[in-house]
Amino acid sequence: MKNLYFLILSLIAVLFGNEVNAQCDYTISMQDSWGDGWNGGAVSIIANGSVVGSWSLGSGSSGSDTYSAADGDELEFSWTTGSYDSEISFNIISPSGMLIYDGPAPPAGIFGVDVFSNPACGPPAGAPITSNTCYDFSSGTGDFT
Repeated sequence: MKNLYFLILSLIAVLFGNEVNAQCDYTISMQDSWGDGWNGGAVSIIANGSVVGSWSLGSGSSGSDTYSAADGDELEFSWTTGSYDSEISFNIISPSGMLIYDGPAPPAGIFGVDVFSNPACGPPAGAPITSNTCYDFSSGTGDFT
């Protein structure tokens, strides 16, 4: 009986695991009209005041990427200019489907903000706990930074 229960739970996790992550993911679709990548241009992802990642198109004419946010994250998106910014365009879509940005490379600096709210999206397993991270101490342990 335990094996059947484990098998059913495993199948559910495999079939629906990506849908849970997709509820937490900001998605960027990147384009470069010349086809040689963004030449140093990049979007920085800032969560709760700290840079947590960046998106850039290393080569080619298009690509996409995601960032998984945690419930309560205050996100900012910042543009760093590169060479030939006039070739660049992109859009960023929130997990709820809201369009954060859609257009050509913006001027350098912050160009988009969002406060993410989805209680199903907690910090990733093993993530350091900071003063900006909500944490349920009754459910486990973590490392403070």
